[in-house]
Amino acid sequence: MSQLTQCRRPIEVSLDSTMSESQHTVIVADYCRARWLVFSKVPSETFTKSWWVKAKNKREWVNKWVPDFIICHPKQLLFIELKKSKTARGGMNGSVYGDEQVVWIEWLNRYEWTSAKFCHGSYEAIEFIKSFD
Repeated sequence: MSQLTQCRRPIEVSLDSTMSESQHTVIVADYCRARWLVFSKVPSETFTKSWWVKAKNKREWVNKWVPDFIICHPKQLLFIELKKSKTARGGMNGSVYGDEQVVWIEWLNRYEWTSAKFCHGSYEAIEFIKSFD
């Protein structure tokens, strides 16, 4: 575990490749909260057995490919698609990019006031956020 101390309280960041994406998500959210950044974790987990909810989501254009985090950094609007961290051998640890996710990241990076990136683990995501300080 390493400690990031550029915020109001230390955030423990693990480089452990066995952590789940959800665990990495909590670490990134805690970091953003500690930095007083306005952000949202996009609830893109849209699985449901309800046909009514599926139809409602389709009518409302709910899109499961939107990046996981939207962060209002003072210098840039950031979008992060968080994946599990890479394994010690450099493998992807089961994380894959969907074609639609790649399109979203490419489109978002076309605007000069946004930056979007695939980040592998909480450490890489936090380093991406800090790069705009």
